[in-house]
Amino acid sequence: MEKESMKKKMKITFLAMILMSTALAACAASASADLTGSWELVKFEGHANLSSVNIVFEGGQVAGRGGCNNFKGEYSLQGNKITFGPLASTMMACEEPFMNLESAFHAALGQADGFSVAGDQLTITYPGGEMVFSRMAQ
Repeated sequence: MEKESMKKKMKITFLAMILMSTALAACAASASADLTGSWELVKFEGHANLSSVNIVFEGGQVAGRGGCNNFKGEYSLQGNKITFGPLASTMMACEEPFMNLESAFHAALGQADGFSVAGDQLTITYPGGEMVFSRMAQ
């Protein structure tokens, strides 16, 4: 009787582990899928004029506007980690507040080490803080 009880507990534990693994894999896959689209910067500590910054994710490619110039490049995801490859950018000169914002934005992307998506909000983290984006209407 005790052996049967132990076998039943082991089966339940094994099934629970399989279900948790499947759920975690689904969460990771949905996080990647949720990133696709256009996002507008809404929070970046110490910076103003954030509506001039946006980012678009599509199939491993990223593009957008950094405050003054357009940029494009590649990104990769591994779980909740995000990294950006070298970004190409136009070279227009703009007023100082926009140039400072753009410089800080590109530096943060270059150091990005994580991301999360909650509804229509994307947060990209880097060693100095985080940037928060809002999904743009299509």
